[in-house]
Amino acid sequence: MKKENVRKIYSNFKNYAGHNICGIPIPDRDYFSEIGATVEYDRSGKVSFVELDSRCKVYLKGFSLFDHSFESILQWLGAVDDAIVRQEDGLTSLEFGISIYAPDHSECATAPPKLVSAFEKNYYGDLFKEAT
Repeated sequence: MKKENVRKIYSNFKNYAGHNICGIPIPDRDYFSEIGATVEYDRSGKVSFVELDSRCKVYLKGFSLFDHSFESILQWLGAVDDAIVRQEDGLTSLEFGISIYAPDHSECATAPPKLVSAFEKNYYGDLFKEAT
């Protein structure tokens, strides 16, 4: 999907196009704060990365990601993806093109994720090459 299509679909929501992260301008990114969605675009203007917070409903193969704890997600996802990359604050599944950000899971086993991201194939390049 192209940037113009995303902006047309979500035109009823305030968009902080090209917003800053830690003072660094990110020109190819839209942030729809009212619905908790960030959309990043590649050089051609095509969607390459989407990040959603818990205000959104996110399902993977019928499994509602924000309605489960990180540990439950890890267990469920581990049964369908044997190459999960686990990080201190979450996980990444290159198989399904998703990342789960759950910084509180080590302190609280029942804590749900804070963010779920979806990304295009090769979005992370070789970053996780050794892990798979």
